[in-house]
Amino acid sequence: MSRDEYYQIKSETESEMRGIEEQVGELEGASQDNLELGLKVFELAQSLPEQFLKADPGTKRRFLEIICLNLEFDGERLYPTYRKPFCFLSEVVIAST
Repeated sequence: MSRDEYYQIKSETESEMRGIEEQVGELEGASQDNLELGLKVFELAQSLPEQFLKADPGTKRRFLEIICLNLEFDGERLYPTYRKPFCFLSEVVIAST
C-alpha cells in the first residue's frame, strides 16, 4: 500500500468515525428526551383521575381523545383501547388490582 492510499483510507476512516460519534451523541440525547417524556406522562397519569372528575365535558372529551385509541360500547359498559404509552399504564393498574 502506498503512502497516499494509506492516508486516503485513514481520512475516510476518521470521517466515518466522526459520523458514528455524532449519531451516538444524537441517540443519547434522544434517550434522555424519552426518559423525561416518560416521567411527564407518569406524573400526568398520577393526577389524571382527579383532573378528569373535575373537568367540564369538553375537557373530558379531549382527555379521552388523547388517552384512548378507540372506545367500544356494548349497551351497558364502555371499553377503552388505550394509546401508547397509556396502554402500559393501564396494564400496571389492572395488574395491581
